[in-house]
Amino acid sequence: MVGQTISHYKITDKLGAGGMGVVYKALDLKLERTVALKFLPTDVAVSDRDKQSLLREARAASALDHPNIGVIHGIEESEEHQPFIVMGYYERETLAQKFVARRNPGQHIARPSNTDRERAELGSCTQHRASRRQAFEHHCHQRQAGQDC
Repeated sequence: MVGQTISHYKITDKLGAGGMGVVYKALDLKLERTVALKFLPTDVAVSDRDKQSLLREARAASALDHPNIGVIHGIEESEEHQPFIVMGYYERETLAQKFVARRNPGQHIARPSNTDRERAELGSCTQHRASRRQAFEHHCHQRQAGQDC
């Protein structure tokens, strides 16, 4: 997908991939800003349930307002009817790099080993999923109780 333009986003780089999707760095051609686009995995059949899960993720994350949680700009669909989340892009140190730096203070390590990277990504994904799930469940509970949220 790198080099392609989807809607008004020119994809410039692949940032990462996992079981829940693929994230790309892209240029928003309308607003002239860098964003991150999250797509469902393209190497497997995507069900309506997967699409609904992506939509729930976008809704839950967009309901949160915290400096340590990236902003959701929207959810869109490609011409091929593939949904994707448009998120803020932040140029920072990766979680894997932070993990290694904490274990080795004062020591510059350009690239963490696969083992360290995998540990950092697994830990951060687990924590991230748990915090988003809690926020989403709290949001749903408030709606069911008829509270304004």
